[in-house]
Amino acid sequence: MEDACTKIKEKLAELRALDGDQDLFGAAFHGYKLNEVCSENEIKAFEERFGCVLPAGYKEFLTRVGNGGAGPGYGVFPLGLMDRNFGFAEWDNDFVSPDKRFKFSGPYNDTSILYRGAPEQAAFSNPEEYEAEYEKWLEENSEDLELEYWIKHSMDGAIPICHHGCSNRSWLVVSEGAEYGTIWADDTADSGGVYPETLDGQPRIGFFEWYLDWLIKSIAEVREGGA
Repeated sequence: MEDACTKIKEKLAELRALDGDQDLFGAAFHGYKLNEVCSENEIKAFEERFGCVLPAGYKEFLTRVGNGGAGPGYGVFPLGLMDRNFGFAEWDNDFVSPDKRFKFSGPYNDTSILYRGAPEQAAFSNPEEYEAEYEKWLEENSEDLELEYWIKHSMDGAIPICHHGCSNRSWLVVSEGAEYGTIWADDTADSGGVYPETLDGQPRIGFFEWYLDWLIKSIAEVREGGA
């Protein structure tokens, strides 16, 4: 993994120099800066506390590159933290459960939950009557249905590693199984469900591939004048 770590550091330095005004998305938040690395003991304590084993690539990043900081979206979370308003906070254990089984094997988005029991327009004689009934149904049911949707799409067996705004996040699977070590997108906040990150035809990618892809594409965007 050492070569990948060196490549990340080199390309991050290149991107930092190219985007001096920090115009790229999220750059003004993380400033292309990395946090101090984690120690092996800190990682071991984390794994014991949360009942998981961190994937080798991610662990290498934490111990040789940085414990979060510059990265995709608004940057990589420090270990054990996630977005909270305009900063970071410890996980809510009801929301992040790395010791549980990861239940997805492919893209999943059951939006039918959000509309279950909604009145159908064809059953009403005029639009105004339908709109009134729909608003009443929405007020009485939307909160419970949205909670059910979130629970159905919860990322048990994974840990959040960055956010892209509006509660859309990237997660790293840490529970045993076929998806171990892969990066997944969570667009539940936008009713977009969850799905594995892909790259150049690869159906699954790990942490280093995900991070390097961000660097390569960001450098290209700046060079092309897109920042």
